[in-house]
Amino acid sequence: MFPAVPLNLKYTGLYKEILVTLENNITSYKLDGFIGRNLFLQNVIKKEDTGHINFYTELQAPNNLSGQVSHIWEFYNKNKKEWVKINEIKYNIYGGREGGYRGYSKITNLQVGEYRIKVLLNSSRLAGEKHFVVE
Repeated sequence: MFPAVPLNLKYTGLYKEILVTLENNITSYKLDGFIGRNLFLQNVIKKEDTGHINFYTELQAPNNLSGQVSHIWEFYNKNKKEWVKINEIKYNIYGGREGGYRGYSKITNLQVGEYRIKVLLNSSRLAGEKHFVVE
C-alpha cells in the first residue's frame, strides 16, 4: 500500500466562461466554452476570443492538508527566446473534500503568440502546465 501523495493535479482546462455558485455551503462550477486542441494537439484561441480566458484546475487534497497553489501565466518572447511571466495568481487550499479542490484564474486581452500556465504547489513544486496559442 502506498501513501497518498499530497496535492496532486488531477485536471486542467481552458474555458471561455466559468460560473461559480454557492448553495448550502457547496461551491459548484459550471464550465462553458471549452478551448480544445487542434490537429497538432495545441490549444488554440482566436485573438477575437481573448476578452478573457479562464484556467481551471482540480487538485487531489487529502484530509487535513493545506497548502498554496499558484497559477503562473507566461508568454514566450520570440526575440529573447525566453518565457516571460505576465501574471501570478496564488490561493490557499484546504484538504478534506472527497472530490479534491477546484479553482481557477483568469487573464484578459492576450496578444498573439504562445503561452503557458504553470501550476506550482507551495511556491516550489511544479504540478503541471498547460500550453496554448493565440492566433
